[in-house]
Amino acid sequence: MILAGLVWSTAPAAAQYPEAAPVRPLASPDLAGLTTFDFDLQLTKWHVTPAPGIEEHLTVLTFLPALDVQIAPHWLLLFRVPFASVDIEDKPVDATDCCGAVLGNATLGARWLWSSRQTEIRSVVGGEILMSLATANDRGPRGVGAGAAAFAWQSHDPALFLPNAWTPRLTGFGQVYGRWFMMQGEAGLHWLIYDGDVKGDQSDLAVRLALAGGVRATPELAILLEVDSVMFVDDANDGSSTSLDVGLRYGGSNLLAAARVFVPLDSDLRRADMIGFGGDIGVRF
Repeated sequence: MILAGLVWSTAPAAAQYPEAAPVRPLASPDLAGLTTFDFDLQLTKWHVTPAPGIEEHLTVLTFLPALDVQIAPHWLLLFRVPFASVDIEDKPVDATDCCGAVLGNATLGARWLWSSRQTEIRSVVGGEILMSLATANDRGPRGVGAGAAAFAWQSHDPALFLPNAWTPRLTGFGQVYGRWFMMQGEAGLHWLIYDGDVKGDQSDLAVRLALAGGVRATPELAILLEVDSVMFVDDANDGSSTSLDVGLRYGGSNLLAAARVFVPLDSDLRRADMIGFGGDIGVRF
């Protein structure tokens, strides 16, 4: 009888969890506040013309294993170890042998969350502090590959792969959601501090902005759009990069999964025919 009572009391809560939990966007953080292991990948392709009659075709496959560990209610520790596989092919004659597997910048930090409920509308806000260590490859072909991976992630978070950069970040975010919709915004500061191998530039300050929204077809399945932008704001090299992700998100009681298409909105990247396809799969504990 005791066992039957426990099963009866926990089953409705598990069944209602997907509807009660925040919806994870396609590229922005998951605000559920639970211990989660997630594995994200993105395939990005584009081409450039370094010299007349020569085209350089780049294919970058990035991987981002991520572990969020709940250490207390509303508090999590965050760990990221990005890596990538990069191929650069010259046409019409391929004389390159670049670049193979590359390591990104190991990242760790902490996140705080606070949630509330007003009738059928729920909200969650919070902030996080992250630090990327300068562990990315920075020599020879692998250094070129790490730079290409940072270029592929330039509208999401290039500092995850950029060589020779130590990057503290301070970010705030919030989500409003209900049974049929979700909307999440994010704003953050990224301070890229370069080591001695970077000549003529000691640091850069970047602002990351993101806005995601969508419709929840069911409590578990959402159709989402997300706009991400990274803007460098502190020197003569000011510039920005903006992209659109479109995809589907599944969020069950334990399983997370998504598939998305990544499209840059900047004219220079569109001229390079850049496009990406990504997805992730994860488990909440």
